[in-house]
Amino acid sequence: MKYHVFYRLQTEIPEVFTVPHQAFFSLPSKEGYSPVVAADRRGRFVFGGCSAGLDDPQPVGGLYVAELDGSVTELDRGIYQSNSHCFTPDGRTLYAADSFVTSIFAYDYDVDTGRIANKRLFANTADLGGCPDGSAVDADGMV
Repeated sequence: MKYHVFYRLQTEIPEVFTVPHQAFFSLPSKEGYSPVVAADRRGRFVFGGCSAGLDDPQPVGGLYVAELDGSVTELDRGIYQSNSHCFTPDGRTLYAADSFVTSIFAYDYDVDTGRIANKRLFANTADLGGCPDGSAVDADGMV
């Protein structure tokens, strides 16, 4: 059986967090998955799906959370390339980009449940001549 493996290193003893390969490919996005992962304050991993078809990209990707028990829940859908996942210092806002549409979105994030609400456009980088990739938030909350 194939597994996607995440390493949780911010504990006294590093843990290996595995999610069955089939869990990813039973989700609506069957094209590909972003290597960008953000950990929330409870240890869940937020990751995204993306369109693998560069010739004809489609909004088949999504935004997902891998729970501590290994289950995976879809948070959002209709994304071309989910990227740049990061949290504010208090963990209550999740930023996630769709690189194909050159936009970073902000979501209200419920730290207790790992669910999102209130999706809104945070920034569009089209006029800057690039796409969002590899975002981070500093201690002051600046992206």
